[in-house]
Amino acid sequence: MNANLQQKLDEMREKIPTSNHSKPVKPEQKQPKQMCLPGWEEMSWGAPNAVLRGALFSATQGRNRRFCERELIATLEGYEIRYTGIQLTQADLNLWEALLHLSRANPLGNEALFSAYEILKQLGKGTSKRDYDSLKKGLARLRSADVEITIKGEKTYFGQLCGISGELDEKTDEYRFKFNGGLICLFDSGWSKLDFDQRQKLRDKPLSLWLHGLYSSHAKPYPMKIESIHRLCGSQTKSLYDFKKAIKKAHDELIEVGQLKRYEVNGDLIQAFKYPTKSQKKHLKKVES
Repeated sequence: MNANLQQKLDEMREKIPTSNHSKPVKPEQKQPKQMCLPGWEEMSWGAPNAVLRGALFSATQGRNRRFCERELIATLEGYEIRYTGIQLTQADLNLWEALLHLSRANPLGNEALFSAYEILKQLGKGTSKRDYDSLKKGLARLRSADVEITIKGEKTYFGQLCGISGELDEKTDEYRFKFNGGLICLFDSGWSKLDFDQRQKLRDKPLSLWLHGLYSSHAKPYPMKIESIHRLCGSQTKSLYDFKKAIKKAHDELIEVGQLKRYEVNGDLIQAFKYPTKSQKKHLKKVES
């Protein structure tokens, strides 16, 4: 055999890996995307606008709660909500917000560890046996709350409202929580900050709390029919005349806690004038420029 040809063959053999040494090339594995809640300050809570603009968390005291089965919930235009579970109130919204707040540093789907004591303190409550029992009842309602929330006819989140599962250590009262990653689509569609101190001052005032959430979700509230608010907040007040008196009182309370500057009532319309947040001021500046 020609020496040059033999040399080329030898060189080629050296370049071909043998079966004993060759390793299969593994396809590059993509790390699952971590879904995190938006950031908000320590003295604020964050909530999707979809849950602030309707009767999902009603302006009621929680007495005589009824069971709903795929019930169509009153809400502002752009949202459709169907709910299955025990009727929820503003107290349930506060609990949900407290859980999200305590979990916000953890990507959704990851475990967060905190105690029943921390939850109660986040809610500004005491630590009596009654408070602990109330917490367990609230958590049970949220776990069983099932929703279908459609936003602008494009995306629907369906499943547990909280999307939470967990574990309670009965000796230490520590909870391990996991929030469903699907919740992120509700925040992606728009969310708002809720002033924690203001909500604490409005405790046990469901209509004021509901309006606080509604106005938190708007940079510049527009005039609304009082009858529409009556429907949207899920009020159990039967007389519209009595509700009109209640809504004026609630707006006075929102002025007292510092959310509103003033409000005007013209016939069956009411308009609130609020102090916008920094981000809302930026939004208004963009819109007006």
